Amino acid sequence: MTVFDSGETTALAQAFERAVEAHRAGQTAAAIAGYEAVLAQAPNHAAALTNLATAFKQVGRREEALACFQRAVGLPDVPPEVWFNLGN
Repeated sequence: MTVFDSGETTALAQAFERAVEAHRAGQTAAAIAGYEAVLAQAPNHAAALTNLATAFKQVGRREEALACFQRAVGLPDVPPEVWFNLGN
């Protein structure tokens, strides 16, 4: 999972970390819900967008994955691996 330092609030960081933990545990539905909750509060959270895209891709929701990757690459200071993920 991708984790960027975005200077977010503690509550938002904790919500993001819970989503990452669910994702790592193979609880993809819970991870998707968690990333979506983070994005509801911080729509430009690049790591949440990237991880949500990855989760969507894992469950076969490729159109939604592509849309998330495309949003993520449009944000400033996005690491190169996001571009790599968009291409794959």
